Amino acid sequence: MVTGKPKFFIFQACQEGLEQSYSHAADDSDARGQLHSDDKPLSEKLHQDSDILLSFATTPGYVAYRKVPHAENQWIGAWFIHALLDVFENKYKDIDVMKMLEEVRRNLNAKADYRPQDGKCQMSEDVSTLTKTFFL
Repeated sequence: MVTGKPKFFIFQACQEGLEQSYSHAADDSDARGQLHSDDKPLSEKLHQDSDILLSFATTPGYVAYRKVPHAENQWIGAWFIHALLDVFENKYKDIDVMKMLEEVRRNLNAKADYRPQDGKCQMSEDVSTLTKTFFL
């Protein structure tokens, strides 16, 4: 692999066979974790595993869903890929990839398109070794 260039891998697959369900949690609005840096410049020597971003359709151990149409003009396909494309098509000029993936997770969690009647849900997961902000 070429070092110093971001690599972005997307995995639309189950990570086992468990199904996720919604549960009620306390409001986390005060617990906004912010990442901080020490403003030191990055070393010119990069680890061979740096600048890789993995985006998984679901968290480890859970299934990834796809939508089968029940009515005309209804989209078909994987929830994750649909949410990803929707965000990337509309936001790629304005925000970086990590912020877009955050919005994908928010949409999977909140939008009615990803909430079937049986209470099942899906949450994507990202693993990053990016050393810089990544724009498309």
